[in-house]
Amino acid sequence: MPSLHTHFQNEGLHSTMWIQKWFMTCFLYSFPMDLCIRIWDNLLAYGTRFLFNVSLSILKSVEYRLLELDMAEINEFFKLFKRDDLVE
Repeated sequence: MPSLHTHFQNEGLHSTMWIQKWFMTCFLYSFPMDLCIRIWDNLLAYGTRFLFNVSLSILKSVEYRLLELDMAEINEFFKLFKRDDLVE
């Protein structure tokens, strides 16, 4: 996702502005509990690399929308991000 990375850099968006919430809560605020438990199970089974894989998959699924947003809109998107944002 080089284009998304470039877009984030051009907008001055640092990863600590959004990914910290995902990693510190293991997606608890973004997904329902049953899905979080699946993520946590896999985290215990496969280690922290699994969190990166989940994060990259999420970014890939919303990449086209993120590319259209400016820094303030991206920040707001991640603050309010929910599972429904993955489905459209």
